[in-house]
Amino acid sequence: MVKSKKKKEVNANSSRNKKDVVYVMENIKDHDVNIMCKDMENVNNDVKATDNRKILSSRLSRKDIHENNTKLQNDNCLQRKCLILDLNRVIISHQPSSCFGALTNSQIYGMLNVPELDLIFYIEKEGKLFSSPSDEIERITENALYWKEETDISLKIKGFNYWSGHGNVFFYLINSKSSFDEILIFSWERKHQRFIFSKRFNIHSLNRIESILPIDYDRLYLIASFYFENIHLQKIEIILRLAWGSIHMYDGKKSVIVADRLSMPTSISMDKKKKILYVSELIGRTVKIYEVKNDLSLNEITEINSILTSPSQLYLESSSGDVWITANPFLWKQLTSYFYPIVKETKSKESQIIRIRFQGTDQKTWVITEPFAESGINYNNANGVIAIKETMIVSSPTNGLLICPQLNMKIL
Repeated sequence: MVKSKKKKEVNANSSRNKKDVVYVMENIKDHDVNIMCKDMENVNNDVKATDNRKILSSRLSRKDIHENNTKLQNDNCLQRKCLILDLNRVIISHQPSSCFGALTNSQIYGMLNVPELDLIFYIEKEGKLFSSPSDEIERITENALYWKEETDISLKIKGFNYWSGHGNVFFYLINSKSSFDEILIFSWERKHQRFIFSKRFNIHSLNRIESILPIDYDRLYLIASFYFENIHLQKIEIILRLAWGSIHMYDGKKSVIVADRLSMPTSISMDKKKKILYVSELIGRTVKIYEVKNDLSLNEITEINSILTSPSQLYLESSSGDVWITANPFLWKQLTSYFYPIVKETKSKESQIIRIRFQGTDQKTWVITEPFAESGINYNNANGVIAIKETMIVSSPTNGLLICPQLNMKIL
């Protein structure tokens, strides 16, 4: 009984501590952010100086202590800046084969491979949709959206996914509004090759959604990159390294958190046969792997923290089980582009495509390769990848599609 009481007290204290942090952050003014950063740096330096003096005081004079502390602080500062700014990284452009462009004037914000239809779909930010047969990828056509009696048809797409069941295919679009994100569901009409509006809704407990994964018609896994919706409070989450991103499970009525403590999660994918879930962390530079239980709760298996780049989008190759990652090698550019999209000069142009091949069924051993990298000269700002039938397709909001056919996937 005593142990149980102590455990409850610890949980209560932990909950109160998080509420206290939330209260403080919600009352911080925008112009205080820079002051907080400077104060944190000063405190950090003071702590390091104190620790260093304790270690060296028994052997060195005061002058030696001061010189060593200064050197250690400068070295740590330099290392920290190198890690954050990636100052020592050089991107060498390479492609797996002779690639060619398509939809080069389109701002592609997402791609989707739908094996049930033998089609690949591409979507623009303003909602224009295209598709191509999986065996004739270069034959791209535009698909219509039939809204029925809906009057609000404005679109600002953040992401989309699909679910198939009972012979039907439904598409789920994340549509960004001024104060919340809504989910639009469209059914696919095979005869006329078009999307037919089905329903729209938003989740009051989750106003901002970064990625969506349908596992049934009204059951969804959703990604929240931050705890706060305010963009300035999101910056503080990054500065304080709080890692308050989370995965939510929506059952058609309410959403519950099934995984948290994620450092800016951005994308989610699932191997439905193996019941394995993959989530990318942009700031954490990792891919977390979860086991999906029968009640749809998650059990973390492991994390892949050796990719040495910031993953933004995931694609699961169903035939091999390999995970393909669209990544950005420069984290600070990616964050700047995320928070200040109108500042074109700071947008990251460099891109990487990473492939993870698992060596066993336990998902705990793997091999990482880099089939594609671009410094931004010929093709920049990749935001998606699909690998299908010895062909790799890369998408970009500035350069459209890049199609690389006739690959040898076994050695890629």
